[in-house]
This record gives sequence, C-alpha cells and structure tokens, in this order.
Amino acid sequence: MNHPPEAKLTDPYDAMVWFGPEVVAPGELVVLQMILPRHFAGKKLVIPSKVGASFSIHDIVVAGQGQTQAQNPIPAAAFSERAVGVKLGLETNVPGSSLDLIVSNTSTEPKIFVAFIEGTEWIGDPANKFREVELNGQKYKIDENPVATATVVHRRAA
Repeated sequence: MNHPPEAKLTDPYDAMVWFGPEVVAPGELVVLQMILPRHFAGKKLVIPSKVGASFSIHDIVVAGQGQTQAQNPIPAAAFSERAVGVKLGLETNVPGSSLDLIVSNTSTEPKIFVAFIEGTEWIGDPANKFREVELNGQKYKIDENPVATATVVHRRAA
C-alpha cells in the first residue's frame, strides 16, 4: 500500500465501496466511477457468482492509473464471493481521486452488474462523523457520511 507522505492516516478500519446495480447491454463496455472523499486502499474485488458469469473485468483504475496487468479482460467469475486468495493490493486513493471499475457484458442479453471492493479506510478527517453502536456484544463504527456512489461515466457498444 502506498500512502502519501503528507497524509495523516489514523484509525484504519475495514470498508466496502459498491458499484451498481447497473443495467449493461449485451457486449457493452461500461466505466463505473466514484470520487472518494477519503483515503481508501482496495484489497479484494467481490462479484456475486450469478453476476460474474455474464461479465468481464477490463481494469480497475485508481486515480487514473490502471491496476491490472492483464493483456485481456479477466472473467468476472474469478472474483466471485467463493474465490480464495484473490487479493488486489490496489494503490491508495487520496481524497478527491477516482476509483473506476471497467466491465463488459459478455452475454447476449441485458444484465445487471453489481460488485464491491473490500479495503481499508482511514478516519482522521474532521469532516468524518462516526457513531459507535453495539450489536450482540460487538462494537461497530457506523459512518454517517457514506464513502461514495458509483456513476456511469462512459458506455461503449460492442
């Protein structure tokens, strides 16, 4: 994980950023993008197996930098919730930078795409507001400012 030297990163915690749900036409390539309001380092892409069977991943882009080394699209099924040992180790997004997921529908009919990236966020920004709740004896920090919402910034037909 590369952290910017000027960043004061404190209190890391597990977080997820969600992509979708988004309807993708057959053969269509879609860029789903979110602008992150705080530091986030993605560790694992998770795509439900029923969704992954119909999609390919072209790239994951952090602040304009492609993160995959693949020459060809990767079958999304490789990132199913059942996948073991599929760690990403993405670069760390700084506040205001983008996180893009580029996918295509490989099926012959429109499909809904949904996925999330597990990772680490850092509290430390005074704008972040958290409240602590207890559930079944376990304490959780609830973020009152959600991370971000992904929007489609590009579509290209096959």
